[in-house]
Amino acid sequence: MGIINKREEAIKAGEATKDDLLGVLMESNLKEIKEHGSNKKVGMSMHDVIEECKLFYLAGQETTSGLLVWTMILLGQYQNWQDHAREEVLEVFGSNKPDFDGLIHLKVVTMILHEVLRLYPALALIARITSKKTQLANYSLPAGVEVALPTLLVHHDKQLWGDDAQEFKPERFSEGVLKATKNKFTYFPFGGGPRICIGQNFAMVEAKLALSLILQHYTFELSPSYTHAPSSHLTIRPQFGAHIILHKLSNIGVVLVGIIVTAWAWRVVNWLWLRPKKLERYLRQQGLAGNSYRFLVGDLKERTMMLKQAYSKPMNLSHDIAPRVLPFEYHSVNTYGKNSFIWAGPVPRVNIANPEDLKDILTKIEDFPKLKSNPYVKLLVTGTAHYEGEKWRRHRRIINPAFHLDKLKGMLPAFYLSSSEMIKEWESLVLKEGSCELDVRPCLENLTADMISRSAFGSSYKEGRKIFQLLREQLQLVTKVIQNVYIPGWRFVPTKMNKKMKGIDKEIGGLLMGIINKREEGIRAGEATKDDLLGILMESNLKEIKEHGNNKGVGMSMYDVIEECKLFYFAGQETTSLLLVWTMVLLGQNQIWQDRAREEVLQVFGSNKPDFDGIIHLKVVTMILHEVLRLYPAPLLVRTTSKKTEFRNFSLPAGVEVALPMLLIHHDRELWGDDAQEFKPERFSEGVAKTTKNKFTYFPFSGGPRVCIGQNFAMVEAKLAISLILQHFTFELSPSYAHAPSAKLILHPQFGAHIILHKR
Repeated sequence: MGIINKREEAIKAGEATKDDLLGVLMESNLKEIKEHGSNKKVGMSMHDVIEECKLFYLAGQETTSGLLVWTMILLGQYQNWQDHAREEVLEVFGSNKPDFDGLIHLKVVTMILHEVLRLYPALALIARITSKKTQLANYSLPAGVEVALPTLLVHHDKQLWGDDAQEFKPERFSEGVLKATKNKFTYFPFGGGPRICIGQNFAMVEAKLALSLILQHYTFELSPSYTHAPSSHLTIRPQFGAHIILHKLSNIGVVLVGIIVTAWAWRVVNWLWLRPKKLERYLRQQGLAGNSYRFLVGDLKERTMMLKQAYSKPMNLSHDIAPRVLPFEYHSVNTYGKNSFIWAGPVPRVNIANPEDLKDILTKIEDFPKLKSNPYVKLLVTGTAHYEGEKWRRHRRIINPAFHLDKLKGMLPAFYLSSSEMIKEWESLVLKEGSCELDVRPCLENLTADMISRSAFGSSYKEGRKIFQLLREQLQLVTKVIQNVYIPGWRFVPTKMNKKMKGIDKEIGGLLMGIINKREEGIRAGEATKDDLLGILMESNLKEIKEHGNNKGVGMSMYDVIEECKLFYFAGQETTSLLLVWTMVLLGQNQIWQDRAREEVLQVFGSNKPDFDGIIHLKVVTMILHEVLRLYPAPLLVRTTSKKTEFRNFSLPAGVEVALPMLLIHHDRELWGDDAQEFKPERFSEGVAKTTKNKFTYFPFSGGPRVCIGQNFAMVEAKLAISLILQHFTFELSPSYAHAPSAKLILHPQFGAHIILHKR
């Protein structure tokens, strides 16, 4: 009570509340009382606060200390996992003080703690009582019966966890709790539902920090005097203590360093030489051809030289762009055949040309996961596009409602507002001379950035535009650094580039968190959720959590929502702006198709504002957009084999990259005919399925379960923008236009897209 009284006196004197648990609790309590007209009855009494403080002590001390005790016992017994954990801690922190960002991303340590909590949960069982007659799965219970949730028995059940349920195997949590439990309620060390332990994150951060410091300074093993005797006294404790033998790292430093260096050296040799040569022999036995493996760099040096040469000057105004955009891949296919491979550093990448194989790769997503991103790419964007397994399924399920057609219809006014502002700017330029030349690429980039800002964040779109500027800067930096072979751990070195990228990432995260916090405050205040992407996402996320008993673990965290917002920007802005850029380039070159598209737009809308029903029924414009996406798609998709896999004409072992060369497939004369390099929208006059003869030869938005969730969003954006442009202008390619498609994840015009506009 003395401590609490001192705090209350300080608050009354105008001092800032402290950021400890008591300070945060008292501040929250005071806020609750003020929000109810200073009615103290709605808040906590002094007695309540005292009781909560006692609970802080008991729950916060007993459970975390027990978790750390059992963790040291198990790591003292299993030296290989102690070594794995120490390697991770030293890689992330070195000898520096552990920081929060590093702690929450410790994967091995997290796996170990989950497995300790499975084998030695704090509570052996949880008891409840029925308040009324209750129907369970196989029987009913009357009121007044106690029900036991035997945490320990469930966590050790071989029918639920397999024959190795009694063994210490942290790897079972390598893909997270949901994957380990197969979405069943078989792991609940912190309880579950609305009364799930409020301090679970507190306990995990405490444990990770303490364990990281221990691993930084000591090795340890179980003492011969240790007697294994788990016993239950509210929590599960070692009855006769936990006797451990500690070794100071400095005393055995030379030996330890030697062991670590030897293990590391073996892994490096295997990664950079033994494994690549073994895979090369296997591929050649399968009849695949390619260059011989070169130590470390593979084909990187030759590929970089060919790209540099190709990008040194523009090309003729032709759509045969593969030799410029993918010069090395194009050369490899022409030299070794369609079933060939190249070396992406020490990893072979096999070219896949058969449409049925392509379909299998994009359909069987468990067998062909996405590549593990270069860690620098995570500074740019993660989100659903980069997730696998259950996390991908959960996020996809939550995000899906935001891209239903009825929701897109509601976003059309935001698209129109952004587009009409650009049209007015262009009109002011054209009025001066009757026509004008401009590079439409930055204009269309700003247009789609504004569209995504308005449709994603509604009234917060100005903050959104700042985020876009930062993401564009981050894209340039990331694109630069991923051109080189990534050295594990290099991102932690405080280089000027690393510091700049981390600074931008932090600023983007802060801006997004500010927008999201405002929305959460609005929801808590009873405001209706907004019909923009963020509002729909937050509403869907809340619904998912409620449907699972208010278990926040099944929904998205604040970090997840931030990453999905970044993905909205990157995917929604870059792809649509470049679709519009290439459409204007091609219609500026092909006046007949520009005229046909304008005739259709004027026939459907006249001079009126385009509406949703008209947009989705534009046939000629749709044909044109499909043909643009065929000729100027993202250059390639890459997946990896998760196990030995049989294709039509060969098999591949696990760990081989497979390339789906979209650009080469879309331009293949054997698949599309002799006019494959020509702009002929009429080939899509009867729809995509008829054009491709139901073969998997056209996939600008990918395909299978992971097909781009925003493809309808992008097409509606593009149709509205191009309709407004055609209503107000005619245009042609400028003589100064230099045709130079180049790949920066997706296809860009290297020297801009110079167009001459005329007012209609």
